[in-house]
Amino acid sequence: MARQEPTLYWSIIHAEKPKRILSGWPVLGEASKLAISSIWANKLRSLLTLIGVIIGVASVMVVGAFINGFESYVTSNITDLLGSNTFMVSRIMGPNMTLEEFREKQRRNKKVLLEEYQAISGQTEYTAEVVAEIGTRSDIYYQNREFYEASLSGSTSNVIQISNFDVESGRFFMPFEEERSRPVCVLGWGIAQELFPDVDPINKDVKIRSQYFRVVGVLERRGSFMGQSLDDEVYIPITTYHKMFGHNLNITMRVKALTAGVMDAAQDEIRMLMRILRHLKPAQEDTFDIMSTEQLNESVGQFTGAIATVVMPVTALALVVGGIVIMNIMLVSVTERTREIGIRKAIGAKRRDLILQFLIEASFLGFVGGLIGVFLSYSVCFLLSSLIGFTLTITAEYIFLSLTVSGVIGIVSGMYPAIKAANLDPIIALTTEN
Repeated sequence: MARQEPTLYWSIIHAEKPKRILSGWPVLGEASKLAISSIWANKLRSLLTLIGVIIGVASVMVVGAFINGFESYVTSNITDLLGSNTFMVSRIMGPNMTLEEFREKQRRNKKVLLEEYQAISGQTEYTAEVVAEIGTRSDIYYQNREFYEASLSGSTSNVIQISNFDVESGRFFMPFEEERSRPVCVLGWGIAQELFPDVDPINKDVKIRSQYFRVVGVLERRGSFMGQSLDDEVYIPITTYHKMFGHNLNITMRVKALTAGVMDAAQDEIRMLMRILRHLKPAQEDTFDIMSTEQLNESVGQFTGAIATVVMPVTALALVVGGIVIMNIMLVSVTERTREIGIRKAIGAKRRDLILQFLIEASFLGFVGGLIGVFLSYSVCFLLSSLIGFTLTITAEYIFLSLTVSGVIGIVSGMYPAIKAANLDPIIALTTEN
């Protein structure tokens, strides 16, 4: 009986192994080609695999951009509203107070009075301006028109020197009008548009709390902040305000330091003067609060940081889900390519070559998904910025972090399928029917 020719499997298994063993970059290049070829051969499946990573990366990027943009928006508006290099003095102030702290300050602290402002004003060395303010809400009338719930502010005449707004028409009230408690007012842009749509409001009389005020100026348009209009304000002399509402009222002093470098000196100076006026002994605590715009901005940063601590891990779960999808698809790929793996091992492919091929394939899916997610997040951020009124800021750190994390998730997700493929027995793999 004639000896049968060896089967294809037998000849492949016992074929002479190549003497030249590839290593280094050639192995990496060959593994990369095989990985990309496999991805391209299953385009629809690869696209569906990418969706999980894309959504995860885009979610992390958009949430991070929202937090950064919100923080920048709030801090810049606080500076615009209160002025740079400024701090405030009042009875109770300060962010992030507990209920116990508030009650303690309410018990200990006393009202800051207009007389204290008058005693301090002009006695300071490190301040450019000291302003007194107090406010409430009030309706304003002109003939048969009415503006509901306007922000009525009693202030000193120099408030315009410390605030980031200007007069569009007319003028601000003068120091002598403040001294004589004149019934004059300066309207915000929105109030002027509502009460005087067709006429010039200058030198017209509006009624506030049953008293008539002569309009001497209209402020420029300022827009809104956190959904609250900044154009619904009415400024009157603080002395006039006290005649209307009484003298024993808690005011807020807003102080502008000469420069940023003397902020601490200016605060110490005001603190010392207030303590002298209140006859406080060295061991006694302050009976008033001082808070700077920098402290407000820091509190905003702490608030957004707390949000990020809670929200970002939840959002990052989408990336974990994307990694699970990659692992699942790679396991399916190993099962489908069992025969191919057996042939490669039979002709000399090493365990590391197979691991490298499948790891590159998984990490490539993760990285490409991350890249598409970054581009998608830019589109989403642009759309949201136009809807919510402030710019969502995508930083380079978030881009680097998202791409790195998506690539690492791809590698980690592909590790088990890669090891499973590398551990397949070549004879069993060759005889497996796919």
